[in-house]
Amino acid sequence: MKAFFGILATILTMSIAYYFAVALPAHNKAVLDFEKEKYRNEQAAMKAKEQKELEETAIGKLKLSTCLAKADHQYQIDVESNGTRNAKGGFSVPTDTVVVLDRRHAAAVSECHRSYDQ
Repeated sequence: MKAFFGILATILTMSIAYYFAVALPAHNKAVLDFEKEKYRNEQAAMKAKEQKELEETAIGKLKLSTCLAKADHQYQIDVESNGTRNAKGGFSVPTDTVVVLDRRHAAAVSECHRSYDQ
C-alpha cells in the first residue's frame, strides 16, 4: 500500500512539474506571440491609415491648386476678351466689366476652396 501511495505521489508530482515546467511556459509563449502579432497588425493598419490620409491630403491640395489655376486662367481669358490691349502690354477693361469679372473670379475661387479645402 505504501508503494502504491508512493507511486501515486510521484505521478502527481511529475504531473505538476510538467505543468509548471513545460505546459505553462508554452501557453504563455503562445499568448505572447499572439499579442506581438496583434500589435504588429495594429501598427501596420495605423501606418496604412496615416499613409492614406497623407495621400488624400496631397490629392486634395493638388485638386485645389488645379481649380485655382483654372479660375485664374478663366479670369485672364475674360479680361483679354473684354478689354483692349494697351501700350504697356496689358489690357484696359471698363470699370463696370472689371467689377463683374472680379466677382466671377472671386466666386470661382470661393467655389474651389469650398469644394477642395480640407
